[in-house]
Amino acid sequence: FFCPILLNAQVMVRSNLTWLGGRANRSSSFTTFHKVFIILVVYCIIYLILAVSVAQLDPQMVPDAEDDFYANLVARDTKTMATLKLIMRVLSWIVLVYVIVIVKRTRAAVRDRYAIPERVCHGCEDVCIAIFCYRCAAAQMARHTVDYERYPAECCTSNGLRSHVNLEHDAAVGDYADEPPVSIATIV
Repeated sequence: FFCPILLNAQVMVRSNLTWLGGRANRSSSFTTFHKVFIILVVYCIIYLILAVSVAQLDPQMVPDAEDDFYANLVARDTKTMATLKLIMRVLSWIVLVYVIVIVKRTRAAVRDRYAIPERVCHGCEDVCIAIFCYRCAAAQMARHTVDYERYPAECCTSNGLRSHVNLEHDAAVGDYADEPPVSIATIV
C-alpha cells in the first residue's frame, strides 16, 4: 500500500508539486516527499493504537460470569469498541481519498507537462486511474518523468534519484528543452 504512494510522492517532487498536488516552485516541492511520508507514518501509528485498543476491548476477553459488573463492562466496552472501529474506518477513508487526490493531480500534471491527451473517459480518466490503478499509474509516471538508464533510481530519497542528480537543468528530461519533451511512454 505505501510503496506506490511514496513513489508517487517522488514523482510529485520531480514535477514540482506540493503535498496536496498543487503546483509549487522547486524549493517548496522539495519537502513534498517528507510530508507525504509523515502523513503515512502518523496514519500507521494512529491506526495501530486504535487497533490495539479495539483488541483490548474485545468482549470475548472478559470472563464469562453472571456478575452485573462484567455485564456493564461488556456493554460499555462494546460501545467504545464500535466507536473506535468507526474512527478507524473514517481515518482509512480519509487517507484513501487523499491518495486518490494526489495520484489524480500528479497524473494530470505529468500529462500536462508532456502533452499527453486523455484517451478514454475524457474528463475523468485521471480519477478512474487513481481509483482503480494507482499502483500502475505511480510506476508509469515514475518511468515517464526520468530516464532510469541515465539516472539510476535510489530508494529513500525525496525524488527517487541519487542526491547529485539535478533534473531542473537537464534538457534531456524536458525541464528546459526548447521543444516539448518527447514522451517515452504513454500514461495508462
